[in-house]
Amino acid sequence: MVPWLLLGSVLFSLIIGTIAYNVMDKALSNNLNFTCQGRISKASFRIDQQFLPYYFIIGFGNAVSFTAVIFSALLLLFSLWRHKRNMQTNSMRDLSMDAHIKAMKSILSFFIMYSINFICSILTLIYAMKNDTDVIFLTYLIRYTFPGFHSLVLIFSNPNLE
Repeated sequence: MVPWLLLGSVLFSLIIGTIAYNVMDKALSNNLNFTCQGRISKASFRIDQQFLPYYFIIGFGNAVSFTAVIFSALLLLFSLWRHKRNMQTNSMRDLSMDAHIKAMKSILSFFIMYSINFICSILTLIYAMKNDTDVIFLTYLIRYTFPGFHSLVLIFSNPNLE
């Protein structure tokens, strides 16, 4: 199943990348030559007017995936917490309870990291319209280090991977 998921992910990325390239190419090629006849009135064109629907679609996609991750993480955290509490009332103190606590800590850290990633992605969309390059650089820096931190948390939380 994993190879099929990877293939689907690559194909989906290829389709989205192709669409994004075509949109950018069309928008920029239509507005490069302002001196030709019929284009003089469009010289005050702003880039955010052209891409506002795409920003909305990107923001909506981020919000839907963030909502799914948050709900699943919260449900899993509450389930693990209830199970841990039931194990404590039965006075079972063993390695299984320590594993539950460790799993809850790692899910909570993913919850916090994904929340920061979502906030940065929304800030990127907002400041892209304002052309504030310093803030955009900082949010991109945080967003692109997210997968690395996620991998490091997974590696260091599992003693076999250390």
